[in-house]
Amino acid sequence: MRSYAIVLSMLLILIPAGAAVPQAPSGPPVSQNPALNPSNDPFARKHLAPTGKPCITMLGDARPQTFNPQIFDHMVLATNACGQMIKVRVCYYHSDHCINLDMPAYSQKEAMLGIMPAMGGFRFEFKERFSPFAPN
Repeated sequence: MRSYAIVLSMLLILIPAGAAVPQAPSGPPVSQNPALNPSNDPFARKHLAPTGKPCITMLGDARPQTFNPQIFDHMVLATNACGQMIKVRVCYYHSDHCINLDMPAYSQKEAMLGIMPAMGGFRFEFKERFSPFAPN
């Protein structure tokens, strides 16, 4: 699955910003990557591990429902690899349809972003929330 995400990331980097990105009709997860996430730009704040890597990683998965395989549950899997609680806002790409996740230290959570008919692939973005009193 990791190699699928790497190949998808490389393809998305080569696609121009305004071009439509082909989506898989069903099955394999559509992973979160920097090309789809404006909050991963160099100027956005991120929680970082001591190694310099981002604390939060996200993957997406469109799962067909059991009773009607033409309806998909859009799931996101978030992983916090750091020793602090991090609040994350996850949205469909360029949409106001969002959910909030509270990620405890060293945890992994799965959450449903939405349910869509005949939409086996989806794009999403996330932004880490910071306390107004936290140091820069």
